[in-house]
Amino acid sequence: MSTVFNKEIERAIGWLYDTQNMENFGWSWVADISPNVQNTSEVVYALSLFPDRLTKENIEYLNEAVEYWLLYPSIHAFITVDWVWVIIALLEYLKNWERFNPPELSSVEANYRDYRRLHMNKIDAAIKYCVDKILQNQNDDGGWADYRGDNSTVARTSLVIYAFSLLTDSEKTEESRQRAVSWLLGLQNDDGGWGNIRAGSLRQNQFSGNRDIKLRTIDEQFLSSAAATGYAMLALSSEDKFRYRPELMRAELCLSKLMHADGRYDIFYEIGIKRESVFTFRHFGTAWAVISLLRLNDYSVVSKQIIDSVKYILCLQDNVSGGFRCSEGSDVYTWSTCNALMVLRRVSDAIGELTALDYIDILVDYIKSNNGMPRDGGEA
Repeated sequence: MSTVFNKEIERAIGWLYDTQNMENFGWSWVADISPNVQNTSEVVYALSLFPDRLTKENIEYLNEAVEYWLLYPSIHAFITVDWVWVIIALLEYLKNWERFNPPELSSVEANYRDYRRLHMNKIDAAIKYCVDKILQNQNDDGGWADYRGDNSTVARTSLVIYAFSLLTDSEKTEESRQRAVSWLLGLQNDDGGWGNIRAGSLRQNQFSGNRDIKLRTIDEQFLSSAAATGYAMLALSSEDKFRYRPELMRAELCLSKLMHADGRYDIFYEIGIKRESVFTFRHFGTAWAVISLLRLNDYSVVSKQIIDSVKYILCLQDNVSGGFRCSEGSDVYTWSTCNALMVLRRVSDAIGELTALDYIDILVDYIKSNNGMPRDGGEA
C-alpha cells in the first residue's frame, strides 16, 4: 500500500481507539454513548483495512471487539444494517486473521490449531446467521429495509448486494441478489442517479406531527443524491460492472453534476418510518461518491473530480482529535471517520497501482495546466 496519508490515517486510528468503550470494547457514533453492533462493525472493518498500522495493543482490543460483538449477532444484531455490517467487517477481518491472532497466543502448536478451528467456526456461524436473517428480511419487491415490510431503500439494498458479492457461497444468495438488482435498476432516475426510496413511498402527512421534517426533505428522499448513487454504483459494480456499464456511466455523469466546486457532495439526510416511529440517518455523500468511483475505475484517482473530493475530505479531519467530520461544522463521528479511512485506503491502493508512465503523464498534465499550455497540442 502507498505510504501517502500516513499521518492522517494514524491520527484517525488513534481517535477511534480513544473512543472505544473499555468495558465491552464496542463503539458508538461518539464516545460516552452505549456501543452498538453497527458502529462497532464499521470500526472493525475500517481498522482491518490497515493491519500494518495497528500496534499489538490495538490488535488485542480489536480482537476483543470481534469476540464480544461480532461473533454473537443473535444477541447484538437486530436489523438489516446490523447484519450486513457484521458480514462486511468479519470478511475483512478474516483476511488478516493470522496477523491478528499470531501463534504466540499459544505456546503449544496443537492448542493454536484448535483455537484457530474453533474461532473460524464461530466466524462462519456468525456470517451464516446474518446471511439467513437478511434473506428472511427481503421485501416482496426485492429490496431491503431495516425491517421486513418497511419501505425498501437504496442504501440498505445496495449494501446487502455488496456484502453478498463478497461471500464465497454465492449460489445461496444468487436468486435474492438478482431480485435486488432488478429493484435497484428500476429506481435509477432520468438524470442517471439514485434517490434512496421509490417516489411516493413517503407522504408529507406521515410527518405531520414532526415540525423538523419539511416538504423538501421528503422530496429529497427520492431525488438523486451522491450517497444513494454511490451506494447503487458500489452494488452494481460488485455484481458485474461490465454488464451494468451503461447504467454506471450514467450514474458517473450524475455524480459529476452533483459535485460542488470544492469537491464536496452534499450530506444525505435519510428519513423514514420504522415501526410507526420517525427516524433520521445521515450519509457521508462525498465518501460514498469517491468509493464508488474508485470501485468503477481505479485510475480515476488521477481525475480532478477525485482529487478535489479527497482534498475536501482531508480538510474535515479534526486538528485536535484526529477524527473526521462528515461536513464543516459537524461533530466528529466514528462512522464518518471510518468512511474517510475507507476512502484513504482505496486512494492509497490506487496510487500504489500507478505506473511510472502514469505518474509522468500526471506531472506533464499538471505543468501544462498551471502554465496555461494546451493539453491537446492545439493553440493556447
